[in-house]
Amino acid sequence: MVTLVIPCYNEAQRLPKQSFLQALQDQPDLHFMMVNDGSRDATLRMLEQLQQANPDRIGVLDLVQNVGKAEAVRQGLLAALAKVAGNMEQGFIGYWDADLATPLAELPRFMEVMDSKPQVQWVMGTRIKMLGWDVDRTMHRHYVGRVFATFGRLVPGLPGV
Repeated sequence: MVTLVIPCYNEAQRLPKQSFLQALQDQPDLHFMMVNDGSRDATLRMLEQLQQANPDRIGVLDLVQNVGKAEAVRQGLLAALAKVAGNMEQGFIGYWDADLATPLAELPRFMEVMDSKPQVQWVMGTRIKMLGWDVDRTMHRHYVGRVFATFGRLVPGLPGV
């Protein structure tokens, strides 16, 4: 079982609902914990509709006040852990961005690493600028992202996968 936390803030106009539904159809062990991070649009209503379509595989956590992406992910991870308490030997919990900048179809590649290398505790993906691709980021965000990625590689004991 894989549970992905999806932090959402004002995503009503851009949340790719069909992509989430298709991922559930394609990957029978996949579950979502959708986190509404104090959205002021119709995001919560949309998440609840998704949950009604798949109540056994989609959870919704509503944070009334916007707390930021990191805290929304943390709260979602805690809610997902509580939901699967005592059952984690059979699965993984992670998070994915709501805009699906990395398509959910990539999840099997992440899982392949986790399954083939039991010593791996976590897998991370990041976007890099490639020839012909346009990744729109501020300079500040670019450097913060590079610092995080470098730190992740330097942590002792992490394999370079």
